[in-house]
Amino acid sequence: SVSNQDERALTASKISLPIIIDNTPPSISKVKVKKTLNKWFVTFKAVDYLSNIAKLQISVNLKDWKIFAPIDGIFDDRVEKFKIILSKNKFKSIKKGENVIIIKVQDLSGNFLTRIIRFNG
Repeated sequence: SVSNQDERALTASKISLPIIIDNTPPSISKVKVKKTLNKWFVTFKAVDYLSNIAKLQISVNLKDWKIFAPIDGIFDDRVEKFKIILSKNKFKSIKKGENVIIIKVQDLSGNFLTRIIRFNG
């Protein structure tokens, strides 16, 4: 039932700014692993189409999880480039033979992607 007469009825509306809902994880591309002496250089790019890249973690053989910053030193963009130096001093789990690097990249919305890369120690 109507509580006001037609001439006294009020209406209002407001259009809000668009809300972005990000449910997609970042991607990892251009992964390269190069060995020099007792070090491995891992380079790659992380991209997210809606949110900034916020965090990067790396593990070798599912141990020694460590956090790394992008090349420019700050997570402030949707595209970040990384150059990670792996050594037996920093990652005690590197062994002779096959090893795996687990790369986990996360965006500001909390979405993450994990990628596994194999290399010889």
